[in-house]
Amino acid sequence: MGTETFSSVTICANRNIYGVGLDGTVRMRSGHDNKHRRTPNFDSPYGLEWSTVPANPQNYAIDQVSCGFKGKVWATNPNGQVFRRTEIDGDHPEGTAWTFVESDFKAKMIAVGDDGPVWATAENSNVYRRVGISNADFEGNAWELVSPDSLKQISVGTCQVWGVNVNHEVFRRRGLTEDNKKGDSWEQHEGQLMEISVGYGPVLWGVDESYNAWFKQIGEVLEWPDIITQNEHWIHVPGVNLKQLDFGKDG
Repeated sequence: MGTETFSSVTICANRNIYGVGLDGTVRMRSGHDNKHRRTPNFDSPYGLEWSTVPANPQNYAIDQVSCGFKGKVWATNPNGQVFRRTEIDGDHPEGTAWTFVESDFKAKMIAVGDDGPVWATAENSNVYRRVGISNADFEGNAWELVSPDSLKQISVGTCQVWGVNVNHEVFRRRGLTEDNKKGDSWEQHEGQLMEISVGYGPVLWGVDESYNAWFKQIGEVLEWPDIITQNEHWIHVPGVNLKQLDFGKDG
């Protein structure tokens, strides 16, 4: 697969992998799917090559990136600005430009769900979600405050949003439905994590302050209505130390 050094990585629904280098350069790992049939490339499960994604027009380095389905790729830079990757298609899987998305807050990180939702945390731990996003409009039209002074890191998965606060406590957003995409409140769950990741299946992954990796089975999640029953225990994954992880399609 080759050796690359990244400060963070993210896995897209189409199996592409984006990584942010220590110098702020964004790289994309492609070749996981057959280009024409969009089916898994089992001969190259780790992809074929890394390609450099051109920097944004302001020449600021990117410090974090997140991607979802159908080319929904968002990023933040060290100045707390938010960008969206545009003109992603079969001939340009890495897109052709970064488009600045205005916000009245200084973004700390961004999280894109597999079916489109975009959430963000600010440096003051406020949590926001992007409204107006659809299959016809990947950018949306406004930021909505979800909760003030709440979480420093979030992850958006299939029908669920999880996050971690400055005390490394773990929370899940309750009340999310098709008609209430903002949800009602944050519910605390067991665990002490530095980062959390929820993807396309019924499993949570996390990293603690000592860089230990953990996972938790949460039960099948197929639709928006609230789910109450969950396993209570995190299970340690031995033999690996991680600073950050991202849970993608098919694990």
